[in-house]
Amino acid sequence: MIIKVAKSAAARGINIASALACAIIIGKNYGAAAFSEYAFSISFINIASAICLLGFEISINREYYSESFNKNKKIAGLLTTIAVFVISCLAIEGYEGITNKVLTTQNLLLATLISLITFYLSNIIKYEKSAYVYEFIRGGGINTACFLLLLLRPISSSEIESHLLVLYSALAIFLVCLIALYPSKKESNSKKKSSITSFITSSISLSFAAIASSIIISGDLILSKIFLPQESYETMALLSRISFFLAIPFVLLNNNQSVEITKLKGGWPLPKRIVTNFGLATILCTAMLLLSETYLGLFSSSNISEIQNKIIVAMLIAHAANISSAGLVPYLACTKKAYLNTAVAASLLYFAFFYAFINKAIDEPPELKFSLALYSTLFILKISIITLSLLAHRKVNHDIHR
Repeated sequence: MIIKVAKSAAARGINIASALACAIIIGKNYGAAAFSEYAFSISFINIASAICLLGFEISINREYYSESFNKNKKIAGLLTTIAVFVISCLAIEGYEGITNKVLTTQNLLLATLISLITFYLSNIIKYEKSAYVYEFIRGGGINTACFLLLLLRPISSSEIESHLLVLYSALAIFLVCLIALYPSKKESNSKKKSSITSFITSSISLSFAAIASSIIISGDLILSKIFLPQESYETMALLSRISFFLAIPFVLLNNNQSVEITKLKGGWPLPKRIVTNFGLATILCTAMLLLSETYLGLFSSSNISEIQNKIIVAMLIAHAANISSAGLVPYLACTKKAYLNTAVAASLLYFAFFYAFINKAIDEPPELKFSLALYSTLFILKISIITLSLLAHRKVNHDIHR
């Protein structure tokens, strides 16, 4: 078990290290515009992939555990993933048409589609081939591909700003996925049956929560590009590096191996897990508060301003709650899906109303007003998820003992 966890952690660790190296190289050598576009592209792909890395992941887990995942469901799930992407593209096109503001490029949308297909197929690889290839892809293999491309060939700033670097990397990881997938394992001969419609609707319901919560958790760049002027957006791109560093333990703690479907209704030590996560969050966020200026100096030669300091404090408080709730989104998704969907929907409404209010109520730079709205929303969402998870855990235990 220790070796298995170590291999999984190593696969994610490689990607995390690559992402950090890419950010430093691009931030130092290519300028603020290239850096902000690279950071945006990775954030955009990560949020879009939530449909495969939580919504379909949990549903596919259940199908494999019940030995009822067949070829028709594989195809239906993949087509649904592509359909959701197409609908999202139409929504983005409508937004750009109304606002005359460019949010994405064709290169980024193509890279996102390729990544979505790759992430979906990686869920099949996990069970039929290799859990470690899955961990490599799931943990952000696209960052490793970007890093290797930066080392192996000269990359211009225009290739980064037009998202060609990310497109090349998405294609490389897709190739790795196809190699790992072929030849596929023979289909199970199990007599167990479950509805394709049920599989798809359950996955879409989970994907709503996954995508919406991902927008709140790691969508600061996407939302800031929508709401903020370019200069404020580039400031948020720089500060998002702190979010990236804080996300490392969250990614490790949020590993779904620790909340396997088969164990969710048993004695998962949820209260103990929350206390442990809270302790880690306190230590990590305190360290980042003390070292933030040195850490951001890796990406930029500019000193941290008073406004940026306030944003960093808001960010750290929000991510302390984020780390404290690690692993609870998949837990709620499997035990009380309605709780999760309600918490996410309420948080989205809070952000919309509070941001509108704060824009009129206070006279501060736009990036500060945006940060107050976003990170207070993240804090509220994560505290809600912790509370609702404890309630769900109590109810599950009560049902078991009754």
